[in-house]
Amino acid sequence: MKRERVPACGANFKRRRDVTGTSGARSDDDRAASEETKRFDDKDAESGPFLSLLGALSSESKRAAVAPRLDEESRHKADHVHQRTTGEDAAGGNGDVLRSSRAVGTQAPLPAATFCVGEPLRSDPRDAHLCRELLDEDVAALSSTSSGNGKVHYEKVNWEVARAVNGIEIRRAAPACGDPVEAQRPPPLAPTLEQYAVRPRLAQRWREVRQASSGDVEAKTSTTPDFEVKEQQALFAMLNSYHDVLHSAYPYEASTAERSPQRDAYILHIASHIARAADAVRRNNHAIKAAERGGKALQALPRDLGFVRPRVLLLVPFRSIALRVVLRLASVLQRETRADSIQGREKLIREFALQSGDAAEPSRRDEGRKGRKPADFTALFDGNCDDHFRLGIRVTQGSVKLYADFLDADIIVASPLAIATKVDETLRARGSGECDFLSSIEVVVVERCDIMQMQNWRHVETTFDNLNNMPEKQSDVDVTRVREWLLAGRGKHYRQTILLTSFLSTDVMSLFHRRCAPHAGRLRLKASCSSGVMTARVRQLFQRFACHTPGQDPDARFRHFTAKEWPRIRDGSATGQAVFIPSYFDFVRVRDFLKEQGQGANVAALSEYTKDSDMTRGRALFVQGRRKLLLYTERAHFYRRLRIQGIKDLLFYALPEHEQFYRELVDLLEVRSRGPGGTHAPVVAMFCKWDVLRLERIVGAERVKKMISGEGNSYLFA
Repeated sequence: MKRERVPACGANFKRRRDVTGTSGARSDDDRAASEETKRFDDKDAESGPFLSLLGALSSESKRAAVAPRLDEESRHKADHVHQRTTGEDAAGGNGDVLRSSRAVGTQAPLPAATFCVGEPLRSDPRDAHLCRELLDEDVAALSSTSSGNGKVHYEKVNWEVARAVNGIEIRRAAPACGDPVEAQRPPPLAPTLEQYAVRPRLAQRWREVRQASSGDVEAKTSTTPDFEVKEQQALFAMLNSYHDVLHSAYPYEASTAERSPQRDAYILHIASHIARAADAVRRNNHAIKAAERGGKALQALPRDLGFVRPRVLLLVPFRSIALRVVLRLASVLQRETRADSIQGREKLIREFALQSGDAAEPSRRDEGRKGRKPADFTALFDGNCDDHFRLGIRVTQGSVKLYADFLDADIIVASPLAIATKVDETLRARGSGECDFLSSIEVVVVERCDIMQMQNWRHVETTFDNLNNMPEKQSDVDVTRVREWLLAGRGKHYRQTILLTSFLSTDVMSLFHRRCAPHAGRLRLKASCSSGVMTARVRQLFQRFACHTPGQDPDARFRHFTAKEWPRIRDGSATGQAVFIPSYFDFVRVRDFLKEQGQGANVAALSEYTKDSDMTRGRALFVQGRRKLLLYTERAHFYRRLRIQGIKDLLFYALPEHEQFYRELVDLLEVRSRGPGGTHAPVVAMFCKWDVLRLERIVGAERVKKMISGEGNSYLFA
């Protein structure tokens, strides 16, 4: 295989210190330009998309990319193009938190981020991450892992950030390109943001926001710490290291007024990433202009741009959550010194908040019964739960502009459904470039993966399939400043992915392993499940069935139901038998099977698509005993949390993803007296070895090992 280096931060990465022309400059500039042009031409022959993107770039303009002085064309682009595509206007101005106190100049080569206790980071973590060089064999190894040909191996870490988080286990998977763990590990906990290389103005603005949140707004000298809790501090340290992070212990808020420290951690990371990017582009723009005026020579244009401006994608499930995130992010990015400091705020509140007269959400339909709903349910659904929205945020000089055009935005906030709709529009109009705003994403955050699984997980997968692809239309970006790993189609290896969910599932793990291929490695945070959520008030029987591969699960589960469980239900004389079915596809399959058995008139089928009137009628008939069997889906319970009466026997066709649903449904049972010698188990749960994650959350980590690999297939808990 050809060993070709693709520099990440410049056309002549090894000689970045020579860019200013102060030392070590090549004696023959023409030879350097010729070699650089040849390398561009070789890349053209290897990559079709790269060739189409650079079709308008002649050999002369390629040589201009490494000439000691900028020609007229490059100077024209520097004056008229950079402001739109580089984010230079995201700095400076009264109240702007993105200005840096660092000296202006062209970036020097950056070592890997290092840290000593009590000292600041000696380099920018973002630059160290984006400036890493990947060989062809490195890319092949990373791609092999994401394609499923290689396995991802996690090892438990004993870092200081891991010891700071109680009840959460942190494991790391080293990158497939072979870096040792110590080379990319997160820094130890530090008390101040400056020690994480956060820009001083952003750190000061964060303290003002924290001070206002704590109510200490009149204090002249703030004593509010930079971090609210240790877990927030540890999470920010991990995000700041640019690992891919899967946080599977992301808690629900107990009320709408409660602030999430974990959410604040990733909001601060997003703001810091945008600030660092704007600072780097500004320094390079100043260096270019200095060269135009006859200053220090530029041996090569800096590589600091993407195909388009958007750098951060934030996926959220509901408008209500998006509203809280955007308002918090805007307050961190910009101090409100003028009426237009945050442009579009009133429109955001008008469109994303639940206004009086709007259609009520499930938790608000019956105020008289609202107190019977769990606190997390009330907090989650007490707002605008629309799941189709897209919003661009542009950080400009002295202001934050909401509702910016996507190609001119720095941050995209959207629901997976809205992105999937945009992708579908692009497929119908090929060449329109409607999804080009996803081509240069450097950080993607998925808030509440668990909720998105209750919507349509395929939309999330569609979004990731369209990240960091080559753009369909060439924008007015200066191609000579686009990062070379983007031009080579390697953007996904430099993208940081942050997944936040309350539980670990196979869907989330598959996304994290198959659609993410980071060169910095992966971190997985998992809550301890030592005891589970089992209740001892009734007998519970867990029945294991054989299933050799995950793809065989639906058929194997259905065969077990029809052969073992259905005869028991059919022959039972009592009413009040309920079957909980997480998957809607399994729900339809079982419902059709019961119709074929002539039991259609005896079944009350309640799913997320059932009308309110039909759901009320079905529940009433079930309680009255006029419907012997009840079918109930997990998504129906997630969106409604119904307290169904009349359940005497409960079958879990599959275990729920949300472990609290298991206990909620078991607590609904009307327990019949069986006497001390009774052997009847009113709760039966079907499972196979591929349900290990769900089973662990319910029965606990110690029990699950025996139940998955034990000799017996039946496990009774009394």
